[in-house]
Amino acid sequence: MPRRLQGSDRRRELAIQVAAQARISAGFERSMRREISGTMRAMIDRWERSGNVPHVDEHTARVQRLLMSDWSSATEWAAGRMLELVGKGGRAPAERKAEGQPLFERIAQDYLIAFGGEKIQQITTTTQTQIIRQIRAGQEEGLGTQEIARLVRGRVGPLSAYRSAVIARTETHSAAGFATQRAAEETGIEMLKEWISAEDARTREDHAAADGQTVPLSESFEVGADILAYPGDPSASAEQTIQCRCVQGHLVI
Repeated sequence: MPRRLQGSDRRRELAIQVAAQARISAGFERSMRREISGTMRAMIDRWERSGNVPHVDEHTARVQRLLMSDWSSATEWAAGRMLELVGKGGRAPAERKAEGQPLFERIAQDYLIAFGGEKIQQITTTTQTQIIRQIRAGQEEGLGTQEIARLVRGRVGPLSAYRSAVIARTETHSAAGFATQRAAEETGIEMLKEWISAEDARTREDHAAADGQTVPLSESFEVGADILAYPGDPSASAEQTIQCRCVQGHLVI
């Protein structure tokens, strides 16, 4: 009979993973909020002076650094916990290093290669698009340059706060899910994986329906019309991944 790797209490496992991801994402959210708000203000200042909204290359570089730091923290926790759980279960965990590199670092780099470029581009493009949209709205109302700039600056705080919260929660969750999946594969142990949904008023209907779905480790979950290798899988639609709080459990065969 399969043995649940994380213990018999599925709700406790959900709480452990959600709490850890919240701790990891908290600092990242604050840093991302400062980055987005600062860049937006710089853009509106430039527009007010010159009439042009620049694409700030430095913003792209800083976003990448912030994301990579978050992904590293998330993968280190998730991969480390998986290997620790396997070790506690009496089975030898996979080597924590490959060719001298810690496993979580390799996983974080693989995540960057697979998804980083698109995610960084989406975030930086959205920063610029939101400023342009706000400016155009003011122009359509017939407002002058200084009045538009004043109004947009007043909206930067709420815009950056909301976006940074969504980015931090989504990116931490996705990277942790990726690392959990990869670390489980690294153990070489035959496992099943199980979808564990949050089961509250905010849970998507598709995710609530997927709760308890169990598949072999190498296969994917069917969630609504999407196929996900793990909760938060960035290759799935945004509808199924943004601010998802579901997690993955494991059963050793």
